[in-house]
Amino acid sequence: MAAIKEPAAGAQEASEGVSLAQYAAVRAAVAEGFPLADVLAVEGLRPRAFARADLHWKERLAAEPELLAEYARWQELYRSYHAHFTKRGAPAE
Repeated sequence: MAAIKEPAAGAQEASEGVSLAQYAAVRAAVAEGFPLADVLAVEGLRPRAFARADLHWKERLAAEPELLAEYARWQELYRSYHAHFTKRGAPAE
């Protein structure tokens, strides 16, 4: 799995250095069975920072109705990354 590098802007603004796209990629990898610690290591993220970003993104998506479109994008990204990991079966070296 390659680290996601995407500029943060507007609704995509990163929390703890985690963009919405990267958050979706991490969540999809974990849902596919990859250990969170391994995914965070590949992504170059610290566990505590990701825990704060996780809370931030969950709260922000729930609290800001105008982000519903961005949430739909998150779901699309999540499905895309999930499909990628399902096809691959193992993280990239």
